[in-house]
Parts: sequence; structure tokens; C-alpha cells
Amino acid sequence: MASIHPEWEDIDRFHNKLTDGERYIAKYLHSNLSDEWEIYVQPFLNGSRPDFILLSQEYGIIVIEVKDWSLKSYCLENNKLYVKTTKGKHEQLNPVDQAEHYSKKLKKLISPLESKIKKDNKLIREIIYFHKETQSSVEEFFPEIKKWDNKRLAGNDGLNKLDEFIYHSVNKNYSLMDLETLEYIRTWVQPPFHFKEQCKPIDFNVIPNGKEIKKHSEPNPGSHRIRGVAGSGKTLVLAYRAAKLAKEHKVLIVTYNKTLWHYIHDRVAQAPFDFERKNIVYTHFHEFCNDILTEFDYPKPYKEDEKDFYFRNIVSFVSKALYSSSQNGKNIEEHKYDAILIDEAQDFEAEWIDLLRKFLKGRKEFLIVCDEAQNVYGRDMGWTENIGAKKGFVGPWGKLSNCIRLPKLIAEEANRFAKDYVPDVKLHPVPTQTKLFEFDPILRWISCKNKDELNDQVEAAYDYLVNEIKEQPTDIVILFQSTTLGKNMVEKFENDKHLKVNDVFEDNHKTAFWMGVPRIKMSTIHSFKGWELKNVIVVVTVNNPSEIYTAISRTMQNLIVINLIHKYDEYGKSWPSTEPFVVAV
Repeated sequence: MASIHPEWEDIDRFHNKLTDGERYIAKYLHSNLSDEWEIYVQPFLNGSRPDFILLSQEYGIIVIEVKDWSLKSYCLENNKLYVKTTKGKHEQLNPVDQAEHYSKKLKKLISPLESKIKKDNKLIREIIYFHKETQSSVEEFFPEIKKWDNKRLAGNDGLNKLDEFIYHSVNKNYSLMDLETLEYIRTWVQPPFHFKEQCKPIDFNVIPNGKEIKKHSEPNPGSHRIRGVAGSGKTLVLAYRAAKLAKEHKVLIVTYNKTLWHYIHDRVAQAPFDFERKNIVYTHFHEFCNDILTEFDYPKPYKEDEKDFYFRNIVSFVSKALYSSSQNGKNIEEHKYDAILIDEAQDFEAEWIDLLRKFLKGRKEFLIVCDEAQNVYGRDMGWTENIGAKKGFVGPWGKLSNCIRLPKLIAEEANRFAKDYVPDVKLHPVPTQTKLFEFDPILRWISCKNKDELNDQVEAAYDYLVNEIKEQPTDIVILFQSTTLGKNMVEKFENDKHLKVNDVFEDNHKTAFWMGVPRIKMSTIHSFKGWELKNVIVVVTVNNPSEIYTAISRTMQNLIVINLIHKYDEYGKSWPSTEPFVVAV
């Protein structure tokens, strides 16, 4: 029996459930292929998600595209596929071309290893399976099928005819790929760690200090505030609480940066119970303000000669809009929420908190979670101490001190950095013995003399993680303090390495910055604050200790810091490894 990745338990938890045809073909392949084959279901492939990829060192690679279509609704004209509707017809992507696209992506990925691959034009082959069609109806629809060498089309009664095609090998005396090539392809198609994690429901019983975290996670009317160190479960508290509230109540989740709510959305989806997803609104502060002004038909504070005029005056404009609308008899209650939850509250100004409280109704549940050590915007944090009974907050701050996400070694280093360089930190991490992975974390600090050396080391660090450690590229993020440097690195990776990059360096890119996008990620530290990933490469080019602390605390396993600020050289010398990577000439 072939191996299948991920396992069926995780496949059954996919957010995008398998279609009937995809499930059928997966079951068929899993039961009928020999143990020489590996089956990858919806693998992450450098920006794409094919339905299936099959791997065998001896027999090569097969891409499978599955369609639950009735071909009676389609027609082929001049090799173009059209779907027929009541209003006529429109062009549709041909699944044959779709499978070929994935094959070409695979060929690009393995092109650097071409010399190690046996010369055989059938190394990568394609199958297009139509679950609602017979073999004869498929062959009738695609008359060119008999001329195709590297492709096969199959209907629901034709799978048993695929054996010869699947088990093709030009010479039984050798394998089409060497082991290094096979392992390199596995690196790309294996399920990323974050993807497997997203498939698992939240279970406080398996989390260190889980009872304490769950206590803060339970809905509770009134105003609440929690301080938590990096990796202590702050976002988990907020996500679980939001999901449980959404069973009956209307919830607003607010962040400051534009991308963090994407991460919270994925965590909310892990809640172990059913809830009304439409009851939760995810937004960032300025988008919320902009939406309110739009809903109340109130003019926005634009001023062409002063770009930040909007941001400096937005609170007063929303307050005026709220007052004006209430005076004019508009129904402002429909724009209010039973609960408002704020993540990374250290990013907020005091007046922003006051404004958001005006949009509470009913149970008036209001929660803020923060970590002053991650104050990357240099806010005046005095308001976090001054909020109290007058603002509705009663009692001391709740505290989450135990670091449940970071490996112990990295938590200790983050703690040491915070104590040395980040002033006025209220809490420091208490490392637990958390071990999410089989191997110990990689911790490497590399000091560079100039930007050219730094750029070379960034690329070498990525190559090391992928080629030596065999990490899935989707599980890697490179964090920058400079948007310009980040843009340059994106261009270098896309042009030189032919890699698709998921980045935040343009506003329109931020809307597409999701953990599940099947690409290597590049981001500013600001935009990645609150996120976490298995492998983090931090590029230090600016003397901002809060940013650096934040970046160090983003990793779940492996951390490489590439530093250009000599102030931190002495600190980095005590890390387990300080040797630069060997850069290929």
C-alpha cells in the first residue's frame, strides 16, 4: 500500500473538503498503489495547489487533476474549452492545460538537479480524471487523447487501465531519480507544519499551562485586560473566546496592522465547536474607522498636502459621525457589537481604545491583550497603566508568563535580549519545556560587515534550511526592517531562484498574505508581529531593539539572525552557532 500525506485524519479536517471525485481517487490510489509510491494530497507547490502528486524514485512523478464535471455542459473549439450556460458560453481553463502547468512548475523546481536525473521524457506524467464520466465519454470529448504520450485521461470505469501508465519505467535496472532529487521534491510537496497545525482543533489539555489559558479564554461580560509574553497564548485566548461568543453574539476583532487578523482568522477556525462565522468581523483599526464613516455617509478627513492628516484626525471624525448619526435618528445600534476583542493592544493609542468602546452594546464584553516588549511603533504605553475603573476595567491585569510556543533555548535568548535592550518591560518569558518537533532548534547568529555580505547570507540561510535541513519552503519566513531591502530580496528570489514569494511590501500584497499561501514568505517585522512560523530568518539593519525582540520571538523552531548592527554583535557571540554560511561562487 502506498503512503499518503497528510494522513487521513488530517485530510478529513481540510477547510476545503475533498470533492467526491478527489476522495474517490485518493482512496483508490491509497489502496491500489504499491509501497514504492508516495501520495501527496493538495500539496503546496511554489504558489500552486495541485489535486495530487505521486512520487516514486523508480517510476517518477505523476500529477493528477480531478474534475467532478459533466462534460455535457462543456465543448471544445479550436483546442479551447468552453462551459455552456443559459446566457451562452465562456472560456474555461482546460484541466489538461492545468495539469501541464503543474508539471512545468515541477520541472523548474528540479532543473538545478537535472544532471542527476535519468534522461527520460516520461519522468513527469499527468492524469486527468473525470469522476462523473465514463472512459469512452472522456475519449470522445478529447479526440486527441491517443496522440498524447505523457498524459492520460480517465473516466470512472477506466482507472484499472492506468497501471501501465503509472508504473512506466524506461529501464527496470535503474531508478529515474536519485535519492537526493527525490528528497528535494519531497521538501516541496510535504505538508507544511503550519498546515498540519491548522487542521487540529484547539485542545487546552495538551498545552503547557493550558488550564490557565483556558480560564482567560472563556467569555465573560465586562472589561478585561491581559498581559502576556511572546508565545504565551494571547492570540489563542482571543481566538477561542471569539469563537465561543460567536455561537450567540456579534463579535468584533480589531488589530492595528493589516495582516494580523488573517492569522487570528485561522486560529478561530481551530475552535473545537460550531459557531456562526458570520457573527465575527475581522478588521484593523483604520479600516474599521473608514467603514464606519462610509456607513454613516460622513466625509472622510482627506487632505492632499498632508498624507498623515487622515490618521491623525480619524478618531475625531468617527466620533463626530457617531454623534451626528444618533442625532439624526440613524440606527447606530446595528453597527455595535456584544464583544470587542483587541490583539496586540500595545500598538494602539489610548483614544483609539476609547473610541472602540463606544461601539459596545449588550453584554459590553471588551478584551485587550498586549505585550509591551513588542512595542515596535514606539507608542507611549502610559495608558496601559492608567486604564482602570473609569474605563470599565476592574481588578489587576491578567498575566500569561509561561512561554508555550517558543523552544526553551529560544525563549531564554529572547528573554536575555529583552532584559539587555528593551526598557520598561513588565513581563519576561518563563520558558517551559515545550517541544513541538523531534529535533532541537537551530539557533544561529551571523554578523556581517556590509549589505552585500548580508544579502549573500540571507540567500544562503534559505538554501541551508531547504537543502540541508529539508524544511518546507512554505514554513519559512524572512523578516526585514527595511521595505526596500525586502523588495530587492523578493526580486532576487523570483528571478534567480524562480520562486514565488508571498510578501507584504505593497499594500495590495497585504490582503493576500495568509499562512496557507503555498510560497516562501517575506515580510516586515511590523506586519509579521503576532504571527508565528517554524523557520524564521531575521535581517537586522536598523537599531530598534523592540523590533528585533519581536522578530526573535516569531519562531516555533529554527531561528537565523543576520545582523548588520554592530551594537548587537557581543550579544550574538554567545549563540550556539555564529559561523557564516559558505556562499556558492
